[in-house]
This record gives sequence, C-alpha cells and structure tokens, in this order.
Amino acid sequence: MLNLLKGEFRKILKSKSIIIMFVILTVTSFLIIAVEKLSAELVLSLGGAALGEETVEMPLDRIINNSIPLSSLTTVLIVFLSLWNVSDYSSGCIRNMLSRGASRESIYFAKYIVSMVITIVATLFITIMNLAFNAMFFKITGGFNLEAFSIYMMEIVITLAQATAFFGVIMFFQKVALGIIINLVASNVFTAIFTIVDLVRDTVTKTESSFDFVDLSLSTVLTRVATGSFDTSIILKMNLISLGYIVVFLLIGFFGSRKKEY
Repeated sequence: MLNLLKGEFRKILKSKSIIIMFVILTVTSFLIIAVEKLSAELVLSLGGAALGEETVEMPLDRIINNSIPLSSLTTVLIVFLSLWNVSDYSSGCIRNMLSRGASRESIYFAKYIVSMVITIVATLFITIMNLAFNAMFFKITGGFNLEAFSIYMMEIVITLAQATAFFGVIMFFQKVALGIIINLVASNVFTAIFTIVDLVRDTVTKTESSFDFVDLSLSTVLTRVATGSFDTSIILKMNLISLGYIVVFLLIGFFGSRKKEY
C-alpha cells in the first residue's frame, strides 16, 4: 500500500494535468474577484462616486468562507479526478500493477487517498488565491474568529464528501466522459429534485418541516454553511450527511471497480 501511494504521488507530481488544474483555479479565481470588484465599483458609481475613487472593504472571514463555494473548484475536481483516476485503467497500466502483486483493494484505496489529498491541497490553494486577489482589489478588514474557522473546516469536510462522490461514480464506470457528465448533471439535478420535493410537501401539508430534503444536496449545504444561514445546532447533522456520502459512494466505487475485468 505504501509503495502504491508513493507511486501515485510520484506520478501526479510529474503530471502536467495537476499544473493545468492549478492554472485554471488561479485564472477563474482572478476573474471572479475582478468581476466582483467591477460590480462593487459600479454600485458606488451609481451612488455618485467616481470609479476607483473609494476603496471597497471586504471582511476577512467572508473572503475565506466564500472561497470554496464561489470558486470553480467543484467542476475542476470533477474533470481532474476523472482524467487522473481513469488513466491507469484505460491505458492498461492497472494490469501491470495487478501482475506485480498489488491487490484491487490497495489500488482503489491508494487512488482514493491521493484524490482526497489533491482535494485538500486544491481547497487550500483556492483559498490562498482568493486572499491574494482580494488583497489586490479590496481593502481587507476584520479578523478570522473561531466561528469563521469552524465554518471553513465544515466546508472542507463537505468538499471531501463531494470529491468522494465524484470519485465513487468515476471508479464505478471507469469512463472519463461518462463520469464527467454524470457528476456534473447529478450535482445540479439532485438539488432541483430535492427542492421540488420540499415545495410539494410544504404545499400539501401547509406547514414547514424541520427537515428539508434539499439539505441532502451537498452543494446546497456548502452554500448555506458559507453564508452562515444555518443554525449551529445542525452542524452535527451536516457532518453526518457528509459522512454518509463518503461511506456510500466509497462503497459504490469499490464494488463497481471489483466487477471490472482487466
């Protein structure tokens, strides 16, 4: 297992795709913040201020806690994890690994561990880029307290759960295009379905339930956590939902990959 991990990390460090991923994250982060800056100055100009005349302030906790949900991280991870994890299977390298004594289980979990490390690194990277570009365009104010740190940690947990779901689907089908399409569509369709179910239920019962099905959508949960529009008492529920995603999709990918013939 340790040798497999070393091999996976060695391959990814030599891979051009990891560089491309960070370049895309950097460019999209810059563009998103530049547009935000332009929008803020436009609002000020409508209020009578000249463009560039006033410095727009941006709270530090808002910058950090919005760095994940307002980025292109989800889409980039779907594409990168699909290309990276399927490459060994499509090229036939997996047969060589099996012939050298590596088990399917160890290969699967080695790829999973590396994928989660990449996800964490990409998450921290996009946060650093957001801080740098915000410092370039805005005046950063305020501090980063324990509550803001807790929200950020929760965002990382949710992002890992999302990446696990992407990984599970990718390893189940082991087809790059199919994995990308299913993950992109599912991440949006499920949110819409859950929202409709909640709406129909509330309309029929004419009462608001304490449980919303839309909370089962990780993208919705991530947005709510980032904006602080949630009760701190349900943090445990959000962690359990994230853990549920991790366990379910890790098993889906595991048993799906075991049935493949190489």
